[in-house]
Amino acid sequence: LKLGQGEDGRSRGFCHVVFGSTEAVEKALGLTDNPFFGRDITVAMAKSEKERGDDRDARRGTHRNGTNATPPTGCWFCLSNEKDTHLVASIAGECFVSMDKGGLVADHCQVVPVEHTPSFASLSPSAAAEVWSYIACVRKMLNDGGGGSNDTVDANHCAAPRDLVVFERHLALRSKGGNHVHMNCVPVPREKANKARKIFEQAAKRLGFEWDVFDAPTSAEQLQALLQEKAGDDEYYCVHLPDGQILFRLIKPKEPHWMSFGREVLGHLLGCPERTAWQECMESETAETSRAEKFKNAFEKYDEPAKNALG
Repeated sequence: LKLGQGEDGRSRGFCHVVFGSTEAVEKALGLTDNPFFGRDITVAMAKSEKERGDDRDARRGTHRNGTNATPPTGCWFCLSNEKDTHLVASIAGECFVSMDKGGLVADHCQVVPVEHTPSFASLSPSAAAEVWSYIACVRKMLNDGGGGSNDTVDANHCAAPRDLVVFERHLALRSKGGNHVHMNCVPVPREKANKARKIFEQAAKRLGFEWDVFDAPTSAEQLQALLQEKAGDDEYYCVHLPDGQILFRLIKPKEPHWMSFGREVLGHLLGCPERTAWQECMESETAETSRAEKFKNAFEKYDEPAKNALG
């Protein structure tokens, strides 16, 4: 094992490990994106000098608004890579809705821009407006008791209204070609919705930070302006509470923030902490396709972005 260290002797946050067998390498690679002593880790094959040079060139070719000139071939969220497209439930002009792979609940979905862009703050105004519209339509469907898999019922044995929590994790993820923004949309039973802020604040306290709290923005433009003012080009975490209020945390350079934070918090709120790691919630492609179709059918009458894209 060789630790990556700077000139001052401090760790640079990575190490190189030499294994004795191919089987050991494959086992280690299977641990990527899993928690390790409280933080998610990335495990990947070491790159040659030429590959590292190509990566540097690709980063220099990044557009000024943060989008990549050439989308990375490994990005799960880029439609052009054709990864798990059976999970897609709606496509509009600049964005799409996909079911979360290994979702916290069956209707856990993600709103994603087609173009590989790192954050909501750096989206084009038109793409941000479409993401905002998609989120509003999902919220309306849940408020009406709709969804592909709504197991909650009211006193009249009708599908009960649900609320929505949205979270965005903007981390650079340079080793993976850069972050591709995806807005996690997680349905929450109405009787638990008023506890969302408290449980996120408790989680923050355990980690030693406090959220900045902002009133509910009324438009995508207003939210983008807020994020750009508070974060600029830096990393951040943003939670949209059921009442529209925003919890915001600026993530400073080299400051730890684990990948599964939002899933962990909402997993406890929803009473399913065992579903924190999406890798543990994998379904067959048949089951995933069925879940996406149920959501698509329920969402169709609310799907204004797709209707607008068709003219």
